[in-house]
Amino acid sequence: MASDPGGAYDVLVVGAGLSGLAAAHALRGRRVLVMEREARPGGRVHTVSAAGARVDLGACFAFAPWVAPAGSAPPVASIIPERGPLGIHQDGRLAWGATAWDAVSALSLPSDELGALDAFRRGEIDAAQLPPGAYRLAEAIFRQIHPGPLREYAPEAQAEVWRPWYPDHWEPGNGAAVEAYRAAVPPALGCTVTELEGRGERVHAAVEREGTTFEVEARAAIVATPAGAALRLAAPEDPACRAFLESVRYGRYTVVALVFAESGEMAEFRYLVAPELPFSVAMQQGSRDRRTRVLLCYYAEGQADRAARLPDADLAAATLAALEEIGVPGFAARRVAGFRVQRWEFAGTILSAEFLARRGPGVRRAGPRVFLAGDYLADPPGTGYGMASAVRSGLRAAALARELLDG
Repeated sequence: MASDPGGAYDVLVVGAGLSGLAAAHALRGRRVLVMEREARPGGRVHTVSAAGARVDLGACFAFAPWVAPAGSAPPVASIIPERGPLGIHQDGRLAWGATAWDAVSALSLPSDELGALDAFRRGEIDAAQLPPGAYRLAEAIFRQIHPGPLREYAPEAQAEVWRPWYPDHWEPGNGAAVEAYRAAVPPALGCTVTELEGRGERVHAAVEREGTTFEVEARAAIVATPAGAALRLAAPEDPACRAFLESVRYGRYTVVALVFAESGEMAEFRYLVAPELPFSVAMQQGSRDRRTRVLLCYYAEGQADRAARLPDADLAAATLAALEEIGVPGFAARRVAGFRVQRWEFAGTILSAEFLARRGPGVRRAGPRVFLAGDYLADPPGTGYGMASAVRSGLRAAALARELLDG
């Protein structure tokens, strides 16, 4: 096995998602190496250009300015607010409301379904007790933010069916934060860490890059990968840490972004919920002058399986056809200026009762010199994913590594 030409490091960071980049940035001044197996950094923060629009295909809500490195966030004035109504399409009818409950109330549902949804809203029953039609509707609303099956979430997470979400967004896209971190702490891309091993006061990593294998040595390591990869790499000795990582499961999304040009005649809304259509949720984000709109249409779980069988262009066409079926004014094929498709295997943590019970500060340390980072490690009341959760986790892992190095 050839030696890494850079020699030994203070800290090796495995994974250049936002948590890994934030950890490396917090450790500036140390000898830090960030390794990422993909060809780009950022993980689920992925901003692309399509038909002249900036489109966030992963994390799409505007981040708080502190999430980016100090002084690098876009000016707050470049946040574009989205305050339109929420729409629900069911049984051939499209109802609108300021909140999810307002829209549900306007649907003229059968009394048993409406009564069950009201009991669910009040916390008197959980999702598993809903009639099938009511459950399908509640799950579609839930997927404004959460990707997994509703009944698999803990009751406190299920309550977010009724929470209002607003897709405010940065004009340049969330990728601006990633680029700021990348400029400060450039990661080594295309590097796959296949093994981590603690040897006394060092951590050794086996790395593959472009068909070659080499070894990296560091005094500490931060594993900032999805939980399954962290479990394999870090191989925690602590039973509590291992059990926690084993409890982490992810929901999946396929995202279809449709860019509409000359959109002045198009209906203004923040979300469309469509439990009867191939996708569950369409989120609308506009340009500041509203001449261009982006619809982010989400295919979750089983829907993502069906979407996987279609090439990108066919999936975009099928998505547009479903939107036209709803009959929302102005959403016609002639207005589509471009599209992008992104398929996420790890879209967000399923906040199950087991996961929430096992999560705690002690699970951040997988070994004497190996620490974990990732948005799934967010402390309550965090959602379990998101840019703020990722950065907080990276900062905590960096603090633990610094404490070790200074000890």
